[in-house]
Amino acid sequence: MKKLTALVLALALALGTAACGKKEDPKPTGGQEVKQYKFGIIYTANNAFWDKVGDGGLAKAAEYKEAGKYNIEIYASGPQTTGAPGQIQMMEDMISQGYDGIIISCADTSALQPSIDAAVEAGIPVVCMDTEVPDSKRLCFVGTDNYNFGVAVAEELAKLCDYKGGVLVQYMDPAMLAMAERASGFRDTIGKYSDMNIIFEQADTGGDMTAIASNLETMVAKYEKEFVGYAMLYAAGEQAVNVWRQYEWTCEDKVCVLSDDMPTIIAGVKEGLANCTLVQDQFQWGYEGVRILVEYLAEGVTPPEFVETKGYACYIEEANANYPEVEVN
Repeated sequence: MKKLTALVLALALALGTAACGKKEDPKPTGGQEVKQYKFGIIYTANNAFWDKVGDGGLAKAAEYKEAGKYNIEIYASGPQTTGAPGQIQMMEDMISQGYDGIIISCADTSALQPSIDAAVEAGIPVVCMDTEVPDSKRLCFVGTDNYNFGVAVAEELAKLCDYKGGVLVQYMDPAMLAMAERASGFRDTIGKYSDMNIIFEQADTGGDMTAIASNLETMVAKYEKEFVGYAMLYAAGEQAVNVWRQYEWTCEDKVCVLSDDMPTIIAGVKEGLANCTLVQDQFQWGYEGVRILVEYLAEGVTPPEFVETKGYACYIEEANANYPEVEVN
């Protein structure tokens, strides 16, 4: 209980530091008022993947400031541990501190819906990113079409497996709508090919990397002789890269298709341990989220229900060209 109280207090202090009360709108030399807003961007976790989302929000805020139109304060972070409770606390703090808008990727769509609705009822528009909460009062959803993302992963895997053989798939807790949609797209696509089948599905919960690695190691050990290909539907592919290295496999021994562009995943593609990774453009989630909130609040522009951001399959050629900073050990 003491640890939970300390965590809540730390979050409240962090949020309070990032966003105190309303400030007077500064006036530039020309005398025109510059509107000021404070937005929260809530991740599901704190890592390099989500840092790019915050970078996108900060980049759009900087553009507005440089143009002399709006002065936007951004607080971007996730809870200390992956899951709904920490995100709910962050939402409550942002509501009580009078944020002007919130952008959030919900770890649990059902659990977060009341918080989203409470924010909107308090006059704070909410943009969902990465995972949709369609029954909430959110303003819109920005991100990947997650069903089609699952389809794209499965298509790459099927092609690399020459459309035959048994495959393994690993994804995060399907309580996240994004994961449920990806898994559905993956299943439907593999199911189209008569000579392919899904041997085993592993749903990881809690976001603990040690548990994720253990789940993968158990699955691979049990089905080592049966599976020809493996897919990871979220950004924990580092664990697969490590397992392939332990088994002294390359992607020619066992097909490996991952998701997202964490440096360790890109390094795995460059090293030949993974065939490819399906990259999302998560920078745009923050960038577009801030744009949508500003246009809605300042200009009265209602966004479409779904603002889609596109990704691509990153093979070794794309990894070398697009991620020159990532080195192979």
